[in-house]
Amino acid sequence: MTPRRSAQGPVSGGGTGSVRVGEVLRTRREALGLSVEQVHAQLRIPTRWLRAIEEEQFEGFDSPQYAKGFVRSYAEFLGLEAEPLVQAVAARVGPGPKPQLVAPSGEVPIRPVAPPSRLRRVLAWAVLAAAAGLLWLGYVGYRQLRAFYATGEPAPAASPLVPTGDQPQALPSPALPPPAMASETAVRVVLAAEDVSWLRVVADGRRVFEGFIRAGERREWEASESLHVIIGNAGGVRVQVNGKDLGLLGAPGEVVRRTFTPPR
Repeated sequence: MTPRRSAQGPVSGGGTGSVRVGEVLRTRREALGLSVEQVHAQLRIPTRWLRAIEEEQFEGFDSPQYAKGFVRSYAEFLGLEAEPLVQAVAARVGPGPKPQLVAPSGEVPIRPVAPPSRLRRVLAWAVLAAAAGLLWLGYVGYRQLRAFYATGEPAPAASPLVPTGDQPQALPSPALPPPAMASETAVRVVLAAEDVSWLRVVADGRRVFEGFIRAGERREWEASESLHVIIGNAGGVRVQVNGKDLGLLGAPGEVVRRTFTPPR
């Protein structure tokens, strides 16, 4: 139900501050035969605020803007001239506090962010370096394993101490330290890494090692019948058999398989 606008404005006893806003609205509502609940159903203004307006309790509103806005909507719904009533409410409650945009001194305090401690910076760089190392190791291992499984693994064939066939010339490098002397009936193989490489070592038919060897590491194994090695990065591992330095058995990234037997 939307009431028609009244031709008569509210009766004023002087300035706008003397207008009894609540009385004018309540009188008009009752004259139209409306209850507060019916007004609420149309305007969706809570009934407690409608009653506060009719009882002139404008100070209880959260802000003057709410009070003036509700009064304007209420008056227009009842068909009254809203502006005089809004002005009367404004005279009662004032314009309200203005929002404070800056600090009282006129300056906005800015606190600089504390720089991270040296320990945290060192730890952060250490974590980054470790992550980079793991990525590089994974990449190298992936390439070597891919080359290994792409070529397949043929059955190891026995060979004398020095592998037969054309082999790339070993690069000049400091000689390996002499290992412990193997017995006359055994073969001892020493692998010294100059670069990261994947290895598989099978001694007398039993797998004794499979994994990565990093630059600077030195491993050795002994077998009584045969010792079969697979080197994923032949250009990065120097080989010594029973005290004899065979150098590098291949190019960087090349997968090489060799089987060594005791001297006869």
